[in-house]
This record gives sequence, C-alpha cells and structure tokens, in this order.
Amino acid sequence: MTADPLWALLDLLRRIDPVPERVRAVARVAVREAGAPAGLALVADHDLGRDTGVRSRGIRRQWEFAGAGTGLAVQLTTSADGTLELVGLVTPAKATVTARTPSRSIETDADPVGWFHARGVPSGPLSLVVHPPGGAPSATPWMVA
Repeated sequence: MTADPLWALLDLLRRIDPVPERVRAVARVAVREAGAPAGLALVADHDLGRDTGVRSRGIRRQWEFAGAGTGLAVQLTTSADGTLELVGLVTPAKATVTARTPSRSIETDADPVGWFHARGVPSGPLSLVVHPPGGAPSATPWMVA
C-alpha cells in the first residue's frame, strides 16, 4: 500500500520550508486563548506622540476599554530597551491585570484606587485581562502595541 500523496507533500514542505517559530508561537497562543474571557470593548485609542525630552522613552499611546462593570485606561510607552511600560487605571479597584503577549504574560495587582504598572512587556500583539476581586475576568481584544 502506498502512502497518501498529500501527507508526503506536507512532510516535504515541513522539511524544505518549516514554519518560523514566532508564527508557531502566535498560533499556539491563538488556540489557547480561543476560549478566553471576552467583554472589554475598545472605546478610545489615542496617539500621544513621541516624548522629545532628554529622558525620552519613545512613542506613547493610550487605550480605553469598557465592559459590564469594568473600565480600563492604560498608557503604553516604549522603553529604551524596546519593551513596553504600561501604566493604567482599572475599575473595580484592587483588580489584577494580566498583560498577555504571544511569548509571555505579566500579572500586576492594582492598588486600592485602581492604579497599576507593568514593565518589560514585549511589543507586538497584546491583550489585557482584568480579574476583579470575586468576579469573572474580562479581556480586551488583541491589539498591536
């Protein structure tokens, strides 16, 4: 019995032109996050321009999201090392905010007022998940930062 020609072709293509690891990593995240919580819609996307001072950190943006009982405003700044620094305000206060990227997740707790801060977030695809105390998590759509 001969092998299926389509499987033989697939095997050949995998050996000649393998899928780059970054593409594979993004695909794994997409499959894993397919059932992730949803619920925070983008309501504003502000381009805050570029810092021009001596201690410039680069490009700045601000995203604002809203959902049932949850609000999120986050400012993204590009650090000198190319990673992102996130500073934001979340309601309800004392929530945990997770910054998800294809390569890693960074979790931070908001203070009693709702302020949170995360450093070293890789640039590229980004989604934020808000875990309110005692409530169900809500996620933002995937954005490119």
